[in-house]
Amino acid sequence: MFITKEVNSATVAYFKKSVLRKLLMAFSFEPLSNDSVITDLFQSVNHYGFDLPYEIRLGLFEKLWRFKNSLEKD
Repeated sequence: MFITKEVNSATVAYFKKSVLRKLLMAFSFEPLSNDSVITDLFQSVNHYGFDLPYEIRLGLFEKLWRFKNSLEKD
């Protein structure tokens, strides 16, 4: 398959606008909080930076895994 620059640009733009936004919103805010309550996971990652304890890394991995699986269903 030959991918042109236009197709690539459209794909990246869609990813930024839709997929990445959904991921960041799901990671940052509690569901049904009208984007006003920050998740505990987000607060923990913000607190520890790149030196995350194992439990928080596991929680982050689980969140990403569920998000990926939900994308496959869409």
